[in-house]
Formats: sequence, structure tokens, C-alpha cells
Amino acid sequence: MSFFRNYVSKSMVLFAVLIIGVNLNAQSKDNYKIVLISDVHTSFQLDQYNPVFYKMRKHTLGNADSLIKFFRTVPMQTYADAVIITGDLIDYYQADTEDNGRKMLANQVEQFNAVCAFCPVPIYLTLGNHDISSYWINPDDSSKIETQAYADMARASWIRNTACFKEGTYYEKSLMVGGTKYHLIFLDNGYHLHEGSKTIDKTQLDWLQKKMYYAGDDPVLLFFHIYFPVGDINGDSIYFNNNKSADWPTKDDCKDGLLKIINEHPNIKAMFVGHQHNDVWEAIHFPAGQMVYQIMTPALFKSAKNFKLITFENDKIIISKLRIAGNEIVINLK
Repeated sequence: MSFFRNYVSKSMVLFAVLIIGVNLNAQSKDNYKIVLISDVHTSFQLDQYNPVFYKMRKHTLGNADSLIKFFRTVPMQTYADAVIITGDLIDYYQADTEDNGRKMLANQVEQFNAVCAFCPVPIYLTLGNHDISSYWINPDDSSKIETQAYADMARASWIRNTACFKEGTYYEKSLMVGGTKYHLIFLDNGYHLHEGSKTIDKTQLDWLQKKMYYAGDDPVLLFFHIYFPVGDINGDSIYFNNNKSADWPTKDDCKDGLLKIINEHPNIKAMFVGHQHNDVWEAIHFPAGQMVYQIMTPALFKSAKNFKLITFENDKIIISKLRIAGNEIVINLK
């Protein structure tokens, strides 16, 4: 925490607001690189919170310093044009102070934005379940109580403080690479439910339908936090939790919600998720005939090596693991 306290100032907060959400790229180029991370779980000034809560969450101490160091090195080393974080940016929105529920302290969003000022390239975010969660300590038995009853307050704070959320917590960015226009769509599904599709409300789904209409045949990539619990299709024995059978989804599964939209639009090429803290991917076969990758990035707070590099080219998308040789996934567009 000392690194953060020594270097973050009010001016850095302003700089963070300016850099987070700057447009991806106004001009076409031969390739575009994005560093992808997830589940950072930064926390700040834990000593201001209830001692019981401090003890429960002390494993998050140092995450902010680690994120600063990551921002100051990895984007430059990889020649990245942007950074994307797929949720659980902070460990909690607000939590109980020493007054045992009589006072909640909510200052994590502002401090996270200040940390992002150390990133030399634009940052794009999605919200995770921790980013909209509140915690208090039950004075009767010192148990931790978690709630998302104040999720609207949390989202308002993110919108107020973070430029990429200036139009809301779900949004679109586009970029031109050669003659190909890519659409990057960031969804908000941080509610505590088992399946990512069921955490997206109708208003957001209607918005997504409209975006897909205007995208035409252009390639689309989705970014959100809570994954689909698909089965082990690729046979590598690495699973998404609560996994379904390998032949999921069926036509009945795709009658509504996010699955319906994906099934109807073969130009959706991949979904990038977090939440499980694991390194796992599956190529999901949809009833309409297309194959869509679901790719999870392991939690950055567990290792500074837990990131992927997405390279956009005119005719393909390359998703690389930087800690091993070779490309993990290549999505050919033609």
C-alpha cells in the first residue's frame, strides 16, 4: 500500500478519468493489440474497516501496488494499444467500519481510478459481482454478510468516476484494422446468479440487439464477467464451474436472453469472461451452426503472468498466452 500512497495524488485521479475510456483508435492500422486481464480484486485502506472484515480480506493487501507495477511494465513490453479488465476490479464497493454496520465506507471506486492513471494506454472495463457488492459484519456472531442491495449506488459511482462508463455500464467501442471494422461490446452482468445470460436485464438486451443490427456482418467480440457454464467441449479436462453437457446450448436454451442474440448473429466470434479465476476456454457450438469461443482469463491477483494478448489483424484474431510459446487460439474471419 505504501507504493500507492507515495505516488497517487489528486492530479492522478483527474488523469485517470481522462485516460480510461479514450476511444480505441480513430485511424486504421495493420494490427491492434489489447492486453486482457481479469479479477484484480484491488482493495484500499483496509485498516479503516471493521477488524473482522480486515482479517477476512487481508489477502487482497498489495493488489493495488501489483496492478500499478503491471500497468507500468506489461503494456509497454507487449506494445499494447489498450488494456481490458473483465470485472472484479475492486474487492468490494463498500464495507462495514468499526461501528459494526452503523457506518459504511465507500471510497474504493475513486481509488481504483487513481491506480489506473499509471497505465500508459486506454483502459476498458466491465463490472464484476465484487464491484457492486457491499459487506458488513454481524455484531452477534462476527459473520460476514454480503449483499448487492446497493448495486445501483455502486453503478452510479462507477459512472460518475470512470470515463469508459460515461454513457452507462454497458457500452461499445469499435476499431479499424486494415479494411476490417471490429466491434467490442462490453456488457454488465455482475449480479450473483449462476449463469451469465440470466444476469443481463431486458433493457441491456434490447440495446445489444440494436448494436448487432448496426454492426451488420462486422466481427463482434463480447466482454463480460460471469461466464456460461458450458461443458468440456475441447476435451482438455479443464472446466467452467457448474458445467453443462458438451452439446449445450440447445434450441430451447436459445429461445431468449443473451443466448438467443448470439445464436442469431454468426458474426459474434468470441466472449471474454472472468469470475472463476481459471485459465479455461471452450469453442461453443450454437444450434444455428456457428462456433463461438468463450475464453476466461485467470485472476491477475494470483500472478502477474495471468494475462492474454488479443491481436486484431485484417483477416484474423489471435489470442495468445504470453507465458507459453505459440498462439492459443486463432479466429479466422475469411
